[in-house]
Amino acid sequence: MRLMRLPNLRSFYPKSLKSSTKEGSPSSSIPAQPLFNEKDAFPSLESFTIGRLDSIKEILGNQSESFSQLRWLGVFYCDNLRNVFSPSIVKNLVHLQEVQISECPNMEGIVAIGETTRRNGQEGEPNDEIITFPQLKTLELRDLPNLKSFCSSRFKKKDEETTKDKDILQAQPFFNHKDAFPSLESFTIGRLGSIKEIWDNQSKSFNQLRRLDVNDCKNLRNVFPPSIVKNLEHLQEVEINECLKMEEIVTTGETTRRSGQEGEPNDEIITFPQLKTLKLRRLPNLKSFYSSRFKKEDKETTKDKDILQAQPFFNHKVAFPSLECFTIGRLDSIKDIWGNQSESFNQLRWLGVFYCDNLGSVFSPSIVKNLVHLQEVQISECPNMEGIVAIGETTRRNGQDGEPNDEIITFPQLKTLELRDLPNLKSFCSSRFKKKDEATTKDKDILQAQPFFNCKDAFPSLESFTISRLGSIKEIWDNQSESFNQLRWLDVNDCENLRNVFPSSIVKNLVLLQEVGISECPNMEGIVATGETTRKSGQEGEPHDEIITFPQLKTLELQRLPNLKSFCSSRLKKEDEETEKDNDILQAQPFFNHKVAFPSLESFTIRSLDSILEIWDNQSESFSQVRTLNVEGCYNLRNVFSLSIVKNLVLLQEVKISRCPEMEEILATGETTKKNGQEGESDNAIITFPQLKTLELFNLRNLKCFCSSRFKKEDKEIVKDKDILQAQPFFNHKVTFPSLERFTIQSLDSIIEIWDNQSESFSQLRTLYVRSCYNLRNVFSLSIVKNLVFLQEVEISECPKMEEILATGESDNAIITFPQLKTLKLESLRNLKCFCNSRSKKEDEEIVKDKDILQAQPLFNHKVAFLSLESFTIIRLDSILEIWDNQSESFSQLRTLKVSYCDNLRNLFSLSIVKNLMLLQKVEISKCPKMEEILATGETTKKNGQEGESNNAIITFPQLKTLKLESLRNLKCFCNSRSKKEDEEIVKDKDILQAQPLFNHKVAFPSLESFTISSLGSIIEIWDNQSESFSQLRTLDVDTCYNLRNVFSPSIVKNLVLLQEVRISLCPKMEEILATGETTTKNGQEGESNIANITFPQLKTLKLEYLQNLKSFCNCRSKKEDEEIVKDKDIFQAQPLFNHKVAFPSLESFTIVRLDSTIEIWDNQSESFSQLRTLNVRYCDNLRNVFSLSNVKNLMLLQEVEIIGCPKIEEILATGETTKKHGQEGESNNAIITFPQLKTLKLESLRNLKCFCNSRSKKEDEEIVKDKDILPAQPLFNHKVAFPSLESFTIVRLDSIIEIWDNQSESFSQLRTLNVRYCDNLRNVFSLSNVKNLMLLQEVEIIGCPKIEEILATGETTKKHGQEGESNNAIITFPQLKTLKLVELPNLKSFCSSRFKKEDEEIVKDKDILPAQPFFNHKVGFPVLEELHLTHCDNVTIVFSANSLQRLQNLGKFGVENCNQMRVVFDLEGLNVGKQQVEVQLPLRELQLTKLPTLNCIWNKDPKGTVSFRSLNKVIIQKCGLLKSLCTSSVARTLEQLQLLVIISCTLMEEIVAKEESGEVTDEIIFPQLKFLILVNLRNLTCFCRENYAFNMPWLRRVELVNCPKMQTVTFGQLSMPNIKKYADENQWVRKKGLYRYIKQQIRKGKEALTLTDGNNDDISSADSDSRDNEYHSNITKVWSDDDDDNDDEEEEEEED
Repeated sequence: MRLMRLPNLRSFYPKSLKSSTKEGSPSSSIPAQPLFNEKDAFPSLESFTIGRLDSIKEILGNQSESFSQLRWLGVFYCDNLRNVFSPSIVKNLVHLQEVQISECPNMEGIVAIGETTRRNGQEGEPNDEIITFPQLKTLELRDLPNLKSFCSSRFKKKDEETTKDKDILQAQPFFNHKDAFPSLESFTIGRLGSIKEIWDNQSKSFNQLRRLDVNDCKNLRNVFPPSIVKNLEHLQEVEINECLKMEEIVTTGETTRRSGQEGEPNDEIITFPQLKTLKLRRLPNLKSFYSSRFKKEDKETTKDKDILQAQPFFNHKVAFPSLECFTIGRLDSIKDIWGNQSESFNQLRWLGVFYCDNLGSVFSPSIVKNLVHLQEVQISECPNMEGIVAIGETTRRNGQDGEPNDEIITFPQLKTLELRDLPNLKSFCSSRFKKKDEATTKDKDILQAQPFFNCKDAFPSLESFTISRLGSIKEIWDNQSESFNQLRWLDVNDCENLRNVFPSSIVKNLVLLQEVGISECPNMEGIVATGETTRKSGQEGEPHDEIITFPQLKTLELQRLPNLKSFCSSRLKKEDEETEKDNDILQAQPFFNHKVAFPSLESFTIRSLDSILEIWDNQSESFSQVRTLNVEGCYNLRNVFSLSIVKNLVLLQEVKISRCPEMEEILATGETTKKNGQEGESDNAIITFPQLKTLELFNLRNLKCFCSSRFKKEDKEIVKDKDILQAQPFFNHKVTFPSLERFTIQSLDSIIEIWDNQSESFSQLRTLYVRSCYNLRNVFSLSIVKNLVFLQEVEISECPKMEEILATGESDNAIITFPQLKTLKLESLRNLKCFCNSRSKKEDEEIVKDKDILQAQPLFNHKVAFLSLESFTIIRLDSILEIWDNQSESFSQLRTLKVSYCDNLRNLFSLSIVKNLMLLQKVEISKCPKMEEILATGETTKKNGQEGESNNAIITFPQLKTLKLESLRNLKCFCNSRSKKEDEEIVKDKDILQAQPLFNHKVAFPSLESFTISSLGSIIEIWDNQSESFSQLRTLDVDTCYNLRNVFSPSIVKNLVLLQEVRISLCPKMEEILATGETTTKNGQEGESNIANITFPQLKTLKLEYLQNLKSFCNCRSKKEDEEIVKDKDIFQAQPLFNHKVAFPSLESFTIVRLDSTIEIWDNQSESFSQLRTLNVRYCDNLRNVFSLSNVKNLMLLQEVEIIGCPKIEEILATGETTKKHGQEGESNNAIITFPQLKTLKLESLRNLKCFCNSRSKKEDEEIVKDKDILPAQPLFNHKVAFPSLESFTIVRLDSIIEIWDNQSESFSQLRTLNVRYCDNLRNVFSLSNVKNLMLLQEVEIIGCPKIEEILATGETTKKHGQEGESNNAIITFPQLKTLKLVELPNLKSFCSSRFKKEDEEIVKDKDILPAQPFFNHKVGFPVLEELHLTHCDNVTIVFSANSLQRLQNLGKFGVENCNQMRVVFDLEGLNVGKQQVEVQLPLRELQLTKLPTLNCIWNKDPKGTVSFRSLNKVIIQKCGLLKSLCTSSVARTLEQLQLLVIISCTLMEEIVAKEESGEVTDEIIFPQLKFLILVNLRNLTCFCRENYAFNMPWLRRVELVNCPKMQTVTFGQLSMPNIKKYADENQWVRKKGLYRYIKQQIRKGKEALTLTDGNNDDISSADSDSRDNEYHSNITKVWSDDDDDNDDEEEEEEED
């Protein structure tokens, strides 16, 4: 059973109907009865949920047998509920297994016992009984701020005696000896602000508890007493978060045991035998898990704060023999985690340490011995950590200095180690004694030079190691011998002082290393340190003869290492010093040399290595397994491969090289690469890349060739002839790629040719991309084409000098075939003349004088064939006139053809090529200005044939499905239907010559489904009288055809039986869509076809846009009739857009836009448009109405109507004699017109609209026409029209409307959204009778209606025929309204008036009293309203009255802006603290007050005890000039959820928090959640509060004090900012200890701007004047949202699986 959102529900079945409804009974007595009583029984109920039942205080009475089967109970958002169970009902809940309770702010106890719940029992009698939940397994309690205990263990009298001592009264534990949970397995509490302890010293209960989750309990000081731990033998998971006052997890000594002897239990070891997971986060004051000192010892040492806090978090008094996962985050008070424990934690497998600012180390040597199963460690964001393991005298105060340093610290099972953002971390564990460090401290470099790992730590199982942003380390390893031999993955990132990664000795151990990534290390010069640079005690150069091998390394990525010169140096240090003067020679050593080997390397990436010139030297056997090579952004790299290395790269499959501007060749050959060999000795050998499949080369502007085909001496001899020197092709006979499948080159500016006459290479090439090669003249040579038998895709673009794709020699007679090519794209080749030249060189020379003839050859000719081509695209080929010549068999597989921006192209197809295009499915042609016909026929295309011989044949595109023709301004027809001689005879008559339609009988498209034409300026008609073509057409789009007069002819319509969508727009000369009669049928009898009805049987969507001369879809009159009535212009144009001659039985969506000649849409059609669902009418200047009576009867399925910008419309539905010319006047006026399915209605910019349909007959209007005011006073909707399904209604700029509704009874009952904008004469929105129907209304927005004085018109102002004020006593409720936005309503005074009209008239002389009524009063209720915004409502002075707040129990967001008369937001007069007054729990989360110049207080009375604002988490106050303070101290203490406080430009504000009226003094005020505090331009602000309160803001992340010149003191309490950044003094950082001294100095100096932040968010920039207010306002939201992102990031960093 679920009972949700029933705010007025008091009882399921009242005990006494008479007593509950008796007149005069106090209101408080009605809700006092429980929801269920002895009259209700649910013997089988298993699941029960209640939510938002605001009127109930108790759920279950003293029932005996009911609810015995209940297993699941959920209680949510019940604001007045004080408890859940009574003792008697608990006895029945023997099967209850799960309980969830949340958001009940007044709940003080879960089980009510004693006299507080048992009115007829004796005081204290039931207190001896133990309340047991025998089967309860899960208990979740969240957001219960007043919950003090599960069930009270004290008598009422005792509480009254101790009530003066508030701390003692609240100090009772949450659970005590009176409640038992023998089966409880999971217990969760969150945001229980009133509890300080959870358990007392219970002995047997909770022994099945497995999971405990404690979150955000601000006053909780500990979790476990020692006695309860003994029972938690099954506890497996504990998670504790955000408990600000918690100092220890397990409490010790007198703090928890008032009657015991101090310190007695301290000798016992507390054990959690089954605990597997422990997570502790955001506990800033937590000092230890279980203190090892007595309270008296702490008092004696309290003066020495460092010593007091120096105890480790875990000590010998607590043990976790089964703990596997341990996480800590943001524990700011701990410096050490472990003491010298001996046996605990030996099952720990996962450890995460995050954001612990004061933690100096993680492990002690003694604890490491126990961590034999530890597998993964993650440590990050600990700025003070200097070592992971603390050894020596720095951690062992009682031991001998240096004694333990001889031991090796081993992590035997550790597999993963991640260390990030530890700026002061110097080593894993120090290998020096403290005294030695002190002796060398003067030499900082020597002190820090110790490696991160040394001989004292070992990781025999470590597989993955990551370090990132460790700024203090210079070396990782020393010369360790056996550790790290299981390492497989190494990632080193952003270690700015790291100089190398490996010493040569450690490499010997890394036999399993598989992946290495190194990036962002600016000082790194070598990866492996060899020689004297790394071996300080060894002999210089001795190890240089050894080869360093990484036997299993598969992936190597090196990125952004600007000073990296080599992987490991091949020279001794002395050799480098001798050659240091010659910088080029010193750097000239290759990155890899003979001293290092990678026999298993598969993937190698280098990126932004600016110091390397070469990658490889002449190595012989290494790199034999490399498959992927990526080289990017190496600006000084001159080549990639050497001859010797290529022989090893037999498995290389993918090469990508980009952005290497100095690279001239990929493979260096000859004397340029072999300094010690014979010049050119190897030049005769063919270099092969046998497995290379992908080669991509980008942005290599100086690259001339893959490898040079000439010797160096040959280049010197021809260097004077620059063109000859560069003329060698990119690939030559010296290199082959037998497996290459994908080849891409882009921005290779220096190459002219790609291939020479190679014979066998590239035989597997499938994809070729050539882009932006500005000097490339062609792509293929004849010899290479023969090898490209598998080539499938070619794309060539942006090569301006290319004149032909395939360069041919004198062997012109052979046909060149691309047998497998499927996709060909040619783009932006402005000088391309043909694919391959069809003429010999001599022929070109003979005709060179005739330029036109020379260029006139087509793009494709008989010399090239594409037998498999499926997709062909050409774009911006400016030199092409024709695409095809008379080829016979090629292109037979073509399916898609796209042609655009070919400025000189005259036609697309020739007759001969069309015969081959039997599979063509899609054609798109655009932006070809010279194209006059698509298909060239007759003598213009067949030079060698007989003229016009083929003109009689029908040309068919049998598979064409899509045809798109765009921006072809000179296109006259698809193919010419006349011969050349016929055109010459009629050429004098220009109109007749152009009058042929786009399609004629010579061409057919039997499969065409989609046809689009756009910007065809020369087309007058589309179709002639074709009979069978276009029968499959489904979509037609006609756009911007300025000379087109119509779209369809009657003959073509008969074929369009499958047409589903038509869009026609921007055809200014079009007068009818369907041309009928003698104007279209030249050879038939005049008007013969006018009798038949024309049907579009499948048409679903019709859009007619910007057809300014369109008069009708098809003319319903014959030509003679038009001639007879042509003198009468009005009658001639008066025919409707649609008439009886055309029918659309399937039309669902219809849109018309800017049809200026249309006066009516429909005539009296009977059956058409019956499927219409969407109607959109826009900007039809002469349209007078939309619907007629006869037409509405057919629109039974209409769901959406939108009518915009039709200035002459006076009514939407034309009724009576004005619309029915041939019927009886007014016959149908009495019937109710219904739109049964209409869900959305939008009426906008209809300035003359008076009503939806007129409620008066024509004669009635004529009688009252003299009285102008009365005539337009009828409402927009009246009793004649009904909308039973309408959900969304919008009206905008309806200037003639005064009222929306009359007193309708049943219509609009489904309305959910109402939007009213800019209706200048509208006086109100709702009437009393109408509101009763709007039970589902959820959102209301009213903007810019200057005459509205009240939203809801009540009393005599709205009820002309009723009794005055009769309904004013009733409460008007909007039961589902969630959002209310009221903007720019200058005369609005209230939502509905609380006074009668006569009362207003009596007090109208007293201007101040009349407008003083609040905007919301007792007459209206909004039980679920969540969001309220008031903007520019200048007459609203008070928003909420005292009695209206009780009806706003769901309000979460409230904002007021630019309301110039606003004085008070919350009027609390009349609310008094007392027994009969229940405190209103207002769930307001966001409050924003902006530019309210007359606001002098937010609430005019201290809300303490009357209204609570505990849920506020965002407050923004801006430019409220009269506001002197924000709130009183009593309100401030309740703002437990406040996270953002922004106050800007409140000139009179003197303090943020004022003293409360009662004078009660509290020592401390805590803002436990406040993260952002922004105070800007507060010129009179002197302090946060004048009273001597201690303010505490423990979670403050950002403070801005800008232009607050009188500010004297600032205090934030216990800040948890890890680092504090100050912006007022050159972006420096300040320590927390010196924070307030620094602030005082800044204030004393008169600084106007002060910004402090923890460094995580710098989005709000400081400002010093009012001109920056808007910038602050706009940035606040960004900070608010970014804070959520930061929290998510932190959680991700701290999260573990």
